[in-house]
Amino acid sequence: NMLTLAHEFGHAVQHVVTDKKQPFQTTNLPHFLVEVPSITSEVVMFKYLYSKAKSIDQKLLYLDDFISAFYGKVYSACLNAKFELYLRDSVRQDIPLDVETVSNVYVEMRNEYLKVDHKEFDKLEKYEWLSNSHYFSHYYNYEYTIAMIVATAFAKGIYEGNKETLDNFYKFMETGYSKYGLDNLKECGIDLMDDKVYNDAFSFFEEVVNDFCTLCEEKQKQNQKVDDKEKD
Repeated sequence: NMLTLAHEFGHAVQHVVTDKKQPFQTTNLPHFLVEVPSITSEVVMFKYLYSKAKSIDQKLLYLDDFISAFYGKVYSACLNAKFELYLRDSVRQDIPLDVETVSNVYVEMRNEYLKVDHKEFDKLEKYEWLSNSHYFSHYYNYEYTIAMIVATAFAKGIYEGNKETLDNFYKFMETGYSKYGLDNLKECGIDLMDDKVYNDAFSFFEEVVNDFCTLCEEKQKQNQKVDDKEKD
């Protein structure tokens, strides 16, 4: 999967860049920003693949991949972060936990977020939280949310050939942990305390969803023509 390759390549580039610019103790990015380079690379790859798609089917495939990624990294990650908070608060308060109790809480939270009926869950789906190792790594889940928001801002400028954005992206990676994360991002043109960065990210997501819906309608018309031709 090229998106997965791009994602991991982003991590690799970040480490190469910071190794050259920072001493060992500040080589890594702040924990809550560690996924920014990887997801930025992933979004740039999505935009490239989509631009090169030669058929409606290919375009729908790439759009579906991105929609799933955005949904998972923003909506689902927020749910996962809330669920992790429940786990950690329970432990701090010495509240006994068992698999069934925790699984039922997971289902309730997921129903709240997704607005689905409990009955729609597969019998084993409520245990899916057991396979998520990020629950046990310092609120790692919400880092994907922050990273996707920031990545859409970086990726848009990079893909469009904006040299200032590309320079800011490298500057962000080069800084590593030598500065406070929010200050580093702000100096690189992205202010996480400003609503604009979030509004821009959701506007981008809305454009992708709208493109997907439009192409689905076109595909449906194509299929209808084929069906009508076969009937004739």
